[in-house]
Amino acid sequence: MRGSGLVAVVGFSVVAIGTAGCGCRYQTGGTQPSTFGPNGGSGTFTVTTNKPGCKWNADEDSHAEDWVKVAGGTVTGSGSMNFTVLSAQQQPNVPLPRSGNIQIFEDGSNSTAKAVVKVSQNP
Repeated sequence: MRGSGLVAVVGFSVVAIGTAGCGCRYQTGGTQPSTFGPNGGSGTFTVTTNKPGCKWNADEDSHAEDWVKVAGGTVTGSGSMNFTVLSAQQQPNVPLPRSGNIQIFEDGSNSTAKAVVKVSQNP
């Protein structure tokens, strides 16, 4: 796991102080809206962290990457992020109804999602 921090040398001991592996937890909520009609639209979701220094980013999973677009960037601590759902006309190759996830990752590690936001679109 990658992270940043300080290393303090005390006598002959080395003490590592950093954010990697320090128990950050991420919880999603407040998705407005989470279900869209055929015309798509914009939404917002909220991520709550247990520590103010926890950094996170978001990305669409493989089921949503063609029709959901996340604003992107890195957020430190609890915060919100915007996303857009394309209309059925803008993305006709993925038929309605469709569903997917916006995945929340600890910043610097896009291998395992720490939380998800479910998004769906109906005819």
